[in-house]
Amino acid sequence: MNIIKIQDQLKGVPDNTLVGYVQNPSGQVPTYLALAELQRRKDMRAKYQANKPEDKTVAEDLVEE
Repeated sequence: MNIIKIQDQLKGVPDNTLVGYVQNPSGQVPTYLALAELQRRKDMRAKYQANKPEDKTVAEDLVEE
């Protein structure tokens, strides 16, 4: 199978399945592709947390001012 197709399919695979591909390589999925997808997800989650707005109401914002 094409490496790009495998990489694209891994985007829809749960995290625990990716970890399984790394811990128990079967030859179906190259380990480096599973690791790359795990790293991509980790980076995306970190970026989301960094840019996540605070959970405040409009009233709380107005009172703080």
